[in-house]
Amino acid sequence: MKHRRVFNVTRTLRFQANLLLKFWGECAPIAIHLINRTPSRVLKGKTSYKVLYEHKPSYDHICVIRSLSFAQIHSKGKEKFASRSRKYIFVGHPLRKKGWKLYDLDT
Repeated sequence: MKHRRVFNVTRTLRFQANLLLKFWGECAPIAIHLINRTPSRVLKGKTSYKVLYEHKPSYDHICVIRSLSFAQIHSKGKEKFASRSRKYIFVGHPLRKKGWKLYDLDT
């Protein structure tokens, strides 16, 4: 039953973000992350996170999948102000690290 829930939430995230099938693996960890922070009737309105860690989860770090992002690319040349930013879309978070996974729209 839990596998079906993860599958359905993953499929919904990918569909709503209008992402290609190759981004399935990026959506699955986000789906599990969101499921663990969603209140459950079985736990009497508590989240799995609260039951495990005994404090409320933070929702500050949650980003919208496929939102337009800009990352600054630093040049290695001698020009001090030559760095530019490029367009990316947000596709997830790296496993066990702080940061974002971004997909380059140009390449």
